[in-house]
Amino acid sequence: MDLRQAHTVALPSRTNIYSSCLLDWPPGQFHLLVASLQGSVVCLDYQQVSGQLRLTSTSIQFMYLPADAEIVAMDCFCWQRGKRPVIGITLVKPGQGVESRAHFLNIYGARRDCNAAPEAELQSLSQQWKSLGEDWQACRLAFTPFKLCHVVVDDGDEDTAFLLSGSDCRIHLYRCSQQLLTFQEDESSVVRSLFPEFGEVFPACVTSMDVRRQGEHRLTAIGLQNGDMQLWQTDISRSSSPSVLRTWSSSCLDGPVTSLCLLAPVPSRVLAPGDCGYSLVATCAVEMAAVFHHVKLCGFSIGAALAESNKFDSVLCTCVTDLDSDGRNEIIIGTFGHMLLVYKQNASSSDTGDFQLVFQHRLAQPIYALFCCDVVGDGLPRLLVVTFSAVVIFQHDLTQAADRCVERLKVWTEMDKLRNAITAKGNTPLA
Repeated sequence: MDLRQAHTVALPSRTNIYSSCLLDWPPGQFHLLVASLQGSVVCLDYQQVSGQLRLTSTSIQFMYLPADAEIVAMDCFCWQRGKRPVIGITLVKPGQGVESRAHFLNIYGARRDCNAAPEAELQSLSQQWKSLGEDWQACRLAFTPFKLCHVVVDDGDEDTAFLLSGSDCRIHLYRCSQQLLTFQEDESSVVRSLFPEFGEVFPACVTSMDVRRQGEHRLTAIGLQNGDMQLWQTDISRSSSPSVLRTWSSSCLDGPVTSLCLLAPVPSRVLAPGDCGYSLVATCAVEMAAVFHHVKLCGFSIGAALAESNKFDSVLCTCVTDLDSDGRNEIIIGTFGHMLLVYKQNASSSDTGDFQLVFQHRLAQPIYALFCCDVVGDGLPRLLVVTFSAVVIFQHDLTQAADRCVERLKVWTEMDKLRNAITAKGNTPLA
C-alpha cells in the first residue's frame, strides 16, 4: 500500500479525540470540521479557486462560543435529505473553581427551514456557514460531557438525534421537537423505551460507542473508562417497543477504551444463518488494539490482537474503510506516539484470520482522529488525519491509481463483450 502525504494544515490551537467530525453536505461534498480547545472551529474542504481545485481552510464563527470556554466534543449530521446540516458542540465554561464550571451542549441549525427559504441554496458557502452559526440553542448540562455522536431514532417518525455520554455514567438522548424546532433531552423512561440498552447507570463513564442498524436489528457497542465493553443485539422491528435479544460483556482490557468501530462484512461473503458478519475493532489506552469476529453470534469470544499496535504509546483512534478500493476493508489506527498504522486481512485467510500490518508512517504529533472519504470528488478516497494541532491528508500515488483504473476498465470491457456474446446466442445474460 502506497500512501503519500499530500497536504498539512495547521490548526489555531490544540484539539482532542472528540472534537472533530465529517459533514457530508450537500450529499457528496465532504467537509472536515475540527474544533480547537480555545473555542474556534475550522472547516477543511476542497473548492474551486481561480479555476483550480485547492484545499481551503475556513474559520466558522459560531454564536456563544466564549473565548475562555473549552470545546470538549463535536458531531454533525444532515436533515431533509442532505439540505439541512445540524452541528452539536459540547463545551465547558470555566468559573472560579471546579464546582463553578458550567457545561453546555450547543446545537446549531435546528431552527433552519430550508423549505421556507429555498434561496438559501443560492448563497455562497461562507454565507451558509454564517447563517448556520447564528442559528443556535444551548442546553445546560448537569454533568461533564464525554463522547458525542448521532443515531437514527425510529419511533414511528424516523429522525436523527444526539447521544451524549457524561461523567454521571449515563448516555443521554437529545431529540428535536418538530413543533418548537428545538432539541430537548428525553426523560430516562423515554430513553429506556427507545434504547433499552442505554437505560441503566454504567459502572464507569462511557468513552466510546458505535451503533449500527441492519434490517430489523440494531448492534450497539460501548466502551467504558475502566476497560469494560458491552455489546447488544436489539430487535427494532417494532419501533415503539424495541427489545434486547442478546447481551455480551467483556473485561479483557485493563485501561480506558479509546475507540470502538463495528467492521462491516465483505459484500460477497456467504454468511452463516443468524450471522450479520460484523466484527468489532476495539482500541485501548494501555493495551494492544483487538478485533472481535462474528460478534452477533459469538460476542467477544473470538478475538485477535493487532500486531505491533502497542509499540507506539496509547492507541487513540481507529477507522475502518476500504482504503485501497479492493472490496475488503482495512483497519487504520492512530497512536499517541505519532504512528499511523494500516492493517489488512489476508485474502486467503479465513473470516477470523489475522490482520497484517501493511503500512506505517510516523507523523510529527499524536494522532487524535481518522476519517476516510472522497473529499476531492474524483472518486479516490483520501485519509484525513487529525493530530494534536494539525490536519494531515494522505492520498494514493495518482499514477498507480490511474493504472489500476485502466486495468479495471479493461476487465469490465471484456466482461461486457462476453455478456453481449452470450446474449447474441440466445442464452440468459450474465447477472
